Amino acid sequence: MPIGKRTFQSAGQISQHLIPGGYSRIDSVKGAAGLASANNGVIMGKSKGGKPQTLLQFNTRAEAVNALRGGDLMEAVRLAFNPGNDYVPQTIYAMRVNTAAAGTLSLYETPPATNLMITVTSLDYGLWVNQIQLTLASASPSGKKVTISYQSDEDEVFDDIVRQSFTIEYTDAACSMTIVNKSSAKTLTTTAGYFNSNPITLTDFDTMGEMAAFINAQTDYTCTVIAGQENASPIELDAVSGLDIYTTAKTVMSDMQAIIDTINAGSARVKAVAANADVDRAVPGNVILFITGGTEGTYDVAQWTSALVVLEAENIQFISTPDDAVVLTGLPAQLKDHCTAMSAVTGRKERQFLIGAPWKAAAIATEIAAAQAIAVTSNSKYGVYVFNGGTQYDVNGVLQNRGGCFAACMLMGMACTTAINMPLTFKTLNLIELEWALSTSQLEQLTGKGVCPINYNTNGNPHCVRQIQTYQTDDLKWNEFSMAKEMLFASRDLRAYIESLFAGKPGTSLSGGVLKGTVEARLDMYKELGIFITNPDTGLAWWNVIISISGDTILIDYDAYVTAPVNFMFITNHMHEMVTL
Repeated sequence: MPIGKRTFQSAGQISQHLIPGGYSRIDSVKGAAGLASANNGVIMGKSKGGKPQTLLQFNTRAEAVNALRGGDLMEAVRLAFNPGNDYVPQTIYAMRVNTAAAGTLSLYETPPATNLMITVTSLDYGLWVNQIQLTLASASPSGKKVTISYQSDEDEVFDDIVRQSFTIEYTDAACSMTIVNKSSAKTLTTTAGYFNSNPITLTDFDTMGEMAAFINAQTDYTCTVIAGQENASPIELDAVSGLDIYTTAKTVMSDMQAIIDTINAGSARVKAVAANADVDRAVPGNVILFITGGTEGTYDVAQWTSALVVLEAENIQFISTPDDAVVLTGLPAQLKDHCTAMSAVTGRKERQFLIGAPWKAAAIATEIAAAQAIAVTSNSKYGVYVFNGGTQYDVNGVLQNRGGCFAACMLMGMACTTAINMPLTFKTLNLIELEWALSTSQLEQLTGKGVCPINYNTNGNPHCVRQIQTYQTDDLKWNEFSMAKEMLFASRDLRAYIESLFAGKPGTSLSGGVLKGTVEARLDMYKELGIFITNPDTGLAWWNVIISISGDTILIDYDAYVTAPVNFMFITNHMHEMVTL
């Protein structure tokens, strides 16, 4: 089980922390420790950078831009980090759905293609990596120099790459040494002395120090490990052929491994591995090469299916995407099925999705009808479909049209930072101008079919008119996004909390009302967090806690009032005419 985060909920916002320190926001403080995650959101889609089908964590917009490099996914994450209402998410996760490939280049002993020694692979994935260039050159006075370049960015330069491993000398007679280091043989032999008839097998020793001690134990040999190389592996040695070691100590090198280790320790662009399976280790020859083979990969329903399978194992509460369900017509159904399964008894990872409409391509009536059809078909307790996007600047400062699908990502960014009980209704969005200025009748058409509309408020600012979900039944608890969020959180948190305390423990731990007291204390916490609301007539936010124990099975039952958003205010003004006599 991962280390529990500490929860800080106040001022209508929530954040969860692992790093010790002081944290503050302006307003009254209401906090709780040990709560389940309540605000992890992932945006999924297509980008130019980032490892495919892997959950990527970003704590700032700059991190996301640097990693994702471009595409709708990157722009959606940027918008989610600044969605409006001064909400700034602590973390946004992203998943690159398109199955991009990394690029590679090969370093040979004798370029261009004799004796492959090292394979260099880009750390990132996509077409852009094919512009990474590696230069391998001779250093002065010895060793190698590696330069890794990308366009006009600052070069990565690693100079004077050399690694001395040990010195060896034989004093009785003329003697030379050979080291074979390839997949079929890893041996050290000499033409005289003990190792003439008893070759060393390099894999018999874990370290250079152990091997040197064994060599020194034989008559007339002197072996000295170079300082710092005592714990290095003998299988990293460069091959040696007929090296004269009689009466003069000779140095044995691991320069090929030094090149690999230097690249892996210092480069943010590439990694390197030994590739000399069938030939002896040797230092590659000088070359100037570009990475090749990087691709954007495919992006379709099959890739979405695979990505959602990966997501099943992750601690995520909200899913969104800038994909507008035009390219992927089956996307709403996929997300509905995914969230339904994850929120079921066996899923154990309750989550909701927020998706949206494309930028307008037809008349308003046609666009509204299309949005209504998607919402009705989705009919999900766990999903929001957003209509009406707007304009905003992209990473290059160019004004772009962003459909309701991008507005959905912004609302998800808000959900990642708002308190558990805070609705998204009436929250302003950081958009410059909306696609449509919707009329009251158009808003009613949309909300009546479970579409979450964005429109101008009375101050002329874009805002979320109502955070309604696509569920096609008049059930407030499942119609409202925030109420569903509260119920899913309480279900997830209470389960995890009780499980952590009692699962796998002897039944005696349940005696004396301990379990019931534990449950009631947790329900009180939900009341304090504003997830449950007190009935003014009864004074109760929760009641009727029933614990049943049968063998190794515990049944827990309770009732509670879940907090609803304030949507409507009806005011009756009783005006009287004053008549004086």
